[in-house]
Amino acid sequence: MSFKNEKIVEEKKCRDCSAIFHVTDKDLEFYDKISPTYNGTKFSVPAPTMCPKCRQQYRLIHQNMSNLYWRTCDLSGDRILSCFHPESSREVYKQENWWWDEFDATKYGRDYDPSRWFFEQFNELLQTVPVPSMFTNFTEDVNSDFTNYAGFDKNCYFIFHADMNEDCCFATGLKKCKRCFDSLNVFECENTYECINVKKSYDLKYSQDCQNCSESWFLRDCFGCKNCFGCIGLQNAQYHIFNEEKTKEEYEKFMEKFSWDFSQIENMKNKFETFTADKPRKFAQVLQNENAMGDHIFDCRDVVSCFDIQESRDMKYCERIYNGPNEDCMDVDQYGLRLKRAYLWSALWDDAEQIISCASCYGIVNTYYSMFTFYSQDCFWCVGIKNSDYCILNKKYTKEEYEKLVPKIIEKMKEDSEWWEFFPASLSPFGYNETIANEYYTLNKSEVLEKWFTWSDYQPPFPKVDKIIPADKLPENISDIPDDILNWAIECKDTKKPFRITKQELDFYRRYKLPVPRIHPDKRHLDRMAMRNPRELFERTCDKCKKDIQSTYSPKRSETVYCEECYNKEVY
Repeated sequence: MSFKNEKIVEEKKCRDCSAIFHVTDKDLEFYDKISPTYNGTKFSVPAPTMCPKCRQQYRLIHQNMSNLYWRTCDLSGDRILSCFHPESSREVYKQENWWWDEFDATKYGRDYDPSRWFFEQFNELLQTVPVPSMFTNFTEDVNSDFTNYAGFDKNCYFIFHADMNEDCCFATGLKKCKRCFDSLNVFECENTYECINVKKSYDLKYSQDCQNCSESWFLRDCFGCKNCFGCIGLQNAQYHIFNEEKTKEEYEKFMEKFSWDFSQIENMKNKFETFTADKPRKFAQVLQNENAMGDHIFDCRDVVSCFDIQESRDMKYCERIYNGPNEDCMDVDQYGLRLKRAYLWSALWDDAEQIISCASCYGIVNTYYSMFTFYSQDCFWCVGIKNSDYCILNKKYTKEEYEKLVPKIIEKMKEDSEWWEFFPASLSPFGYNETIANEYYTLNKSEVLEKWFTWSDYQPPFPKVDKIIPADKLPENISDIPDDILNWAIECKDTKKPFRITKQELDFYRRYKLPVPRIHPDKRHLDRMAMRNPRELFERTCDKCKKDIQSTYSPKRSETVYCEECYNKEVY
């Protein structure tokens, strides 16, 4: 089914924020297609009661990628690293124990009680069944314990939503990278630092929205550039400084004068920002698509209101889906590989088909309202099921029993207005402030509690260090940083939160003559996130040809924004 040429058929008010949103004829076609059929009867999925933003917010509160804690495994008693803090009400097993054959979540199975609300029964099950400490492919990882939502990584530290990387640190959204530090959404790159949305590039520093670039600094929206500094919108250029062509000798002389001191780099950041402020911006980062609406969309067809998505078709309200092929999905966040007909999903992995309202699952088929369920099919209201089928509330049934009972459950859920809704916020195992939701929709504690979300007050103990040094007391140049810094804590200049430098980091900074960072890793990630446009589309006109366009650049912003045709004429 395609979301092309949609027509609005209904205007609705969000039950959560009261915003007006629209339901289209193509939406209704999708809801009909995703609706399950049992014994010849289709159980229709109706239009949602919440707007797309609120639906996403409720999904994202189930994803804690980057907050990691030391705690005790509730089975073995071992000290383990986990995304569930020690005071969490969930029973947590280290991954080796959770995945072993002797652990069978069906032993927690219980009978369905038609006199009670579904979410009440599901929450009781959720509080009982042990969960895995992390979400990594730990059997294929090498020396990469401090990672989450990741797999097939080697010698990596604090990388998240990342696969098949080597020697990478403090980054999110990495795929097939080597020696990439402090980066966001970087693919098939080597030796990058402070890069955002970069593909197939080498030795790139402080750059954004670039592809096939190498040995360059401070680039934005460049393609095929080499030995360039402070440039924007260049194609296949070499030896350019602030978009001016130079000789090889002039370029090398300029680079020799650059001392790489912390203050000089900070000044260059400001100069680059000033230089690019009045340069035309492309309305969106899109490439090799057919009927694509959103931002950072590549090799897709018929995708609407999608962001950070590749190799997919017939998708709507989907984000951070970097692997394909995927098709026929709506309201899906995080990862993907051979996904088909998924709706209201938070963090799903490979080979999933016909899914409604699930979180943190992998390789499931015909499964509804389940969490932490892997390699299973025909499951309903399940938690922690592995390699099984025909389960309801973790209790095993025959195919005939399952297909007889599920319709009764759905009818009861429809009566209680539960059938078409995602999990309520109270079922999230994480505090709102621990999750990606707080990156997208930042709220303070009182705002979180007012919306009936949960908040985590847990603070991990401070690590033992020889001394704490304020960031502004650090030497300007990496050559003046002593080895002993590995035993210190640095007080973040912005948040005052302490952080440490690892040997792997220090070696990287010294290798590329980069100054030691002054900001806590969490804040550095948030700063990179803030450099991206919001995941929201605005109606505006091209500032050159005046054609109507949809862009993540609000018309209230100061940048000059061109449609694709006008932008290509400008840069080619």
